[in-house]
Amino acid sequence: MVNIIIKKVMTDIESYQILSNNSLIVVNDKNEISLNNMSLGKVELARHIYVCSTDILIAELRNRTAYIIRDSMLHPFLGLDFSVSNVINKKMLILYKRDKLGRKTYYIYDYDEHRLLREISRYINYLYNDFTFGYNETEIYAYRISTGDIQWQYSIQDYPRYIDNFEERNADIKQILGVYKDILWVHVGGFQLIGLDIHTGERKHYVEDIWLEDKSTDFLDTKSGILRSLCYDHYYEFNLNSLQFIKQVKIDNGLTIRGSNSYPDDKCLYFCGHYNKSTLPNAFGIFDTEKAEIVWYDTRKPDGGYFYNPPQANDKHLAILDDKHNLLIYNREKDE
Repeated sequence: MVNIIIKKVMTDIESYQILSNNSLIVVNDKNEISLNNMSLGKVELARHIYVCSTDILIAELRNRTAYIIRDSMLHPFLGLDFSVSNVINKKMLILYKRDKLGRKTYYIYDYDEHRLLREISRYINYLYNDFTFGYNETEIYAYRISTGDIQWQYSIQDYPRYIDNFEERNADIKQILGVYKDILWVHVGGFQLIGLDIHTGERKHYVEDIWLEDKSTDFLDTKSGILRSLCYDHYYEFNLNSLQFIKQVKIDNGLTIRGSNSYPDDKCLYFCGHYNKSTLPNAFGIFDTEKAEIVWYDTRKPDGGYFYNPPQANDKHLAILDDKHNLLIYNREKDE
């Protein structure tokens, strides 16, 4: 088992971020930002914390104004014209502007080079080399970053309808899982997995009856081609090279998994969920994918809150924020 001991509890916290260098950034309910207990200043409605290269980006609740933490100080980022939509691979930012009618135009910003690379007319949420990908309910599309031209579009309108919560629904796109060996892997509603050629959009692979939920439960290792899923009462690994399950485990210790965080080159998944049939998420813990078992978990403290988002972690610490704005911080020792 992993040895984990609670270190401290911070109260009145709105958001936080644990970094790989063991730094901790928190934003409290007064919009005050601190780095390792050192106050950096105040940003009105500060909520979102992104890691950008070696810097930290703080954005407002609606992602309007953003600030960079650099040299333990807050610096305005790009002025007020741009809003932050997402950060991909810790170096590419997806920004947007609204026109007078509220319509969004998206931009790709290279943080390392500090320049806008391309304007894109549609929402994008995944980057790979010179390609960027996005989707709506029924269509996946690819752009070339170097030209800004659309490379291809793929529709699932002809895919079969499926049953969800006793209701029949049209096929819809749930999430982009990632790119492996120049194949874009996409989760389609109704327990379907498709693989599209990133250059042409041609469907190369189709897998039925594979249980996928959302980005908080399903993780693709783009180096090995192993798709991992930790959800409800099961864990499995699916090999995209052979299109076969290589590991399937049922979790039977009274825990039902709600969602997890995954980190590159970390064998563990950090989850929140329900213990002892609780209707509200009252537990969190660590799942070791090599052992295929839960190696540590804890439950809600007396008079504490519930855990709707999974923990964050690094080699030395684990932290989780409950719905009463208590940030629980734990010291951890490496698994023996």
